[in-house]
Amino acid sequence: MNKDTQIKEGYKETKFGRIPDNWKVVRVSDCFAFLSSTSFSRNDLYYEVDSESVFYIHYGDIHSTFNKTILDFEKGKNIPVLIHSDVKNGDTTFLQNGDLIIIDASEDYEGIGTCIEIRNIGNRKVISGLHTIAIRDIENITASGFRPYIFKNKHVSLALKKIATGSKVYGISKTNLSKLEIILPPIVEQQKIARILRTCDMAIETTEKLITKKRERKKGLMQQLLTGKRRFNEFISVGNESNQKLTGVPAGLKRLYNNKLPFGWNNSSLYTIAKVSYGISDPLNRTLTEGIKIISLPNVNKDGQFILAEVPLIEREKVTNEQILQVGDLLFNWRNGSKEHLGKTAFFNLIGDFTHVGFLLKIKVRKEKVEPFFLYSYINFIKQKGFFLRAKIQVNNTFNKEELNELPVIYPNIKEQLKIVTILQNADKEIETIQKQMAKLKEFKRGLMQVLLTGEKRVVYEQEV
Repeated sequence: MNKDTQIKEGYKETKFGRIPDNWKVVRVSDCFAFLSSTSFSRNDLYYEVDSESVFYIHYGDIHSTFNKTILDFEKGKNIPVLIHSDVKNGDTTFLQNGDLIIIDASEDYEGIGTCIEIRNIGNRKVISGLHTIAIRDIENITASGFRPYIFKNKHVSLALKKIATGSKVYGISKTNLSKLEIILPPIVEQQKIARILRTCDMAIETTEKLITKKRERKKGLMQQLLTGKRRFNEFISVGNESNQKLTGVPAGLKRLYNNKLPFGWNNSSLYTIAKVSYGISDPLNRTLTEGIKIISLPNVNKDGQFILAEVPLIEREKVTNEQILQVGDLLFNWRNGSKEHLGKTAFFNLIGDFTHVGFLLKIKVRKEKVEPFFLYSYINFIKQKGFFLRAKIQVNNTFNKEELNELPVIYPNIKEQLKIVTILQNADKEIETIQKQMAKLKEFKRGLMQVLLTGEKRVVYEQEV
């Protein structure tokens, strides 16, 4: 028999390929019952919880907030409730511990089949909401903690994508999902796999908490260093504390600085220390294979980091030398009015020829006056403090070039800026190092998950009697 077709001892051939002999291929409807759900919108939700509250699991929260396989109500935060809590059992099914909630619609294939298992509900009333399908084990052949991984098996995940329909938004129906075949190990092996993957999750969660702690530390450093509350001995001595009041700045900035200009610091409008310019207006041509790369809003995430998976190009002759980005240029999001994005600033440090378009203003810093990374940190600091949301902006939620030019910038001399920048960059390096560790942990879990869920690697467990 050909080596490629030889079936390994203890395995059998199925439509999903080779799986262990004692594993089953069953339909979703063979082991799960489908529960009724509701379709309330975001406008029907809020976060003030009382004893009568009905918790509502919205598909958007599964995509973003509840990004673990388990939603534990003893640990979960920011779980919305309905404004009107008069939902009765006749209207929908209240969820129980162990129920699985699956997203039935996604804008991309990767989001199809994303699901969470509910745990530690207690006496709470919980319902499944918009664009979700809730299912409950009826045969006791799936293990708690393993259930969300049923649809992460690469073979099942591919089959799930094949039954998704739609063009801009992909969806799955209860009918199609009920017919979907899934792969189930014996329940004891499911429990063992779930424990192993939970150990990986715990390592990831510990790392995430460390990143959060480091980020909070950096915020504290920014609060102290960028407002002059923490100074270096060589730049200030006893008796030289400033009594000069801040003038010509909004009340929000005055509060950050306790209405005092730090000793030896300057208070200027942005246009005196930098040049602000709009991006190119030429329409994007996604058919080009060479040219100048264009940074637009989708290429900058909410953390100000660049995402270069898809970067359109423009012909070199259509871009002036002044429009080419240089290391140290800042890109300011002036057009997106959301809390996360308006005012977010990215520090350009990429190698190669890039320009910018879309809703990003370029800030070219006069380096003899201000260190670019200092200004980058300063703008993001006042953004974190809500300055751009409290400031007077246009009706259509923009912060245009003229308004940005008038942005007050409070800064020390270059030498002190460089000391501040060194501390903040070191804090960034610490965070980046831990983020790389977390990325490795997630990659390890993804690899381990697939060999365990397909039976390629078996776990040792005591057989049921």
